[in-house]
Amino acid sequence: MRGCYRGVMRPSPRFIHGLPCLAVLLAFTAPLAARATAAAAPAIETELRYNLDEAQYGAASAELLGKGYRLADLSVFAVGQRLIVSGIWQRHPGDPPISAERVRALSSLQHLKLTRAQMDVLGEKQMAIRSVPEMIEGYRMGDAIYYDIVFSPPAGITMGHAAPALLRPGLGQTQLDARKAGLELARVDAYADNHLVYFNPVYVPGPEIKRQSTSGLDAVLYGERAAALALEGARPASISAYMDDRTSAPTLLYAGMFDPPGKPARTLVLDKTPAQFEVELQKHRKAGDRIIDIDGGAVSAGDIRYSAVFEATR
Repeated sequence: MRGCYRGVMRPSPRFIHGLPCLAVLLAFTAPLAARATAAAAPAIETELRYNLDEAQYGAASAELLGKGYRLADLSVFAVGQRLIVSGIWQRHPGDPPISAERVRALSSLQHLKLTRAQMDVLGEKQMAIRSVPEMIEGYRMGDAIYYDIVFSPPAGITMGHAAPALLRPGLGQTQLDARKAGLELARVDAYADNHLVYFNPVYVPGPEIKRQSTSGLDAVLYGERAAALALEGARPASISAYMDDRTSAPTLLYAGMFDPPGKPARTLVLDKTPAQFEVELQKHRKAGDRIIDIDGGAVSAGDIRYSAVFEATR
């Protein structure tokens, strides 16, 4: 699940309402959007760690945060009672290392497994100290849905503003409200529960972009849809994998967004085993591409799949 590097927003007065008060945002986002655009000009250094258990993830995150990186994307899914975690970290060249105390503070804003009730209570608590939900993802473990969530530093720079657990009509309404506030949809993560698909959108300051989106397709159909859009010049922007709860046989479905034709070029890597994904990762690293989004899922302990979006840098 991806945030937008150095996007900046003020916290929402109510976590469960998803988006900040429009009056606050309209007064606050215009200068910050300009700052975010200016900040995007320098090259961004990117680090990926994937297919980690919780302890490995914690160690990797602490190391990279200490070097001045900021978590830009988080993917969590369950294999039985075990969590599998991946992350993308970004920094601008010259960003300084931070203290161990600061690392602990930033690490405390990351939560890998919360129930909806726990997430709502924590969200209200964080909002009271002006800490925004930057990324939210839902995933299934057994018969229950859990959430991973990352909050911004209190009253600090944020990676985006995430809204939790919206059905499609709610997603459409929040997008309209966001655009009135000078925000645009950056990505959407999806999960299924009780035969319904829920969406966790992330908004960032910026102009309206006429993106195309698709959801509810297995790997074959999603690949065909992505190929058709590529022929029209559309570029993948995000990818989300989630378990289909409508069938007895475990099945991964995919949701994603596509940008209009333009630059930089992007490539979608879809539904790869860890070994296959590593081959793709090394190929894109050799080409100088950077990864901007990753998500994973598993239909069984022995069948883990990864998908990602890579962006050309030259």
